[in-house]
Amino acid sequence: MSIGSVSQVDEGGWSKRKLRTALLCSLAVNLLGVGLIAGAFIAGPPHVSRGEFGLKGFSHTLPKDRGEVLRQSFQQHRPKIRELREAARAARLEATSVLVAEPYDKAKLRASLTGIDEAESKLRSLVSDYFIDAAEKLTPQERVALGEWWKQRQPRLFWRGGEPGKAGAPENGATKPE
Repeated sequence: MSIGSVSQVDEGGWSKRKLRTALLCSLAVNLLGVGLIAGAFIAGPPHVSRGEFGLKGFSHTLPKDRGEVLRQSFQQHRPKIRELREAARAARLEATSVLVAEPYDKAKLRASLTGIDEAESKLRSLVSDYFIDAAEKLTPQERVALGEWWKQRQPRLFWRGGEPGKAGAPENGATKPE
């Protein structure tokens, strides 16, 4: 037996460094858990349609029977929308291939970009037709709610020179004089 102080390490305990490391790891795990729980509360349950835009996303804000009317009308357009999205994607891929091909062909790239415009225009036209038909099925109050929902979901499409609800944002959507 030695005379003098005996360290905890000699007795099989943890050193201060190991205790500090364990405490920091425990704190990190606890913060991760709290963050995950808080994120779930903020984001809402996974079955709620957070990533859907347009009428399909709006339909989830309506009473169940009214929302179902919109979702059913969307179902009939879904195959054609998917087809047109794929055509636009293919046009973008083709234009990318033309862009990187050697030798550079300005006319061919212009034609490819025109193909993108045409494919996306067809898609936008179909979606606009669907939007118009579906909006016709809404009540006047639901159309007002849709307008407000749309502004909140995509504010950058409606505001310049500020954000909705913030000081300095024009109320009528016009830009502020500079």
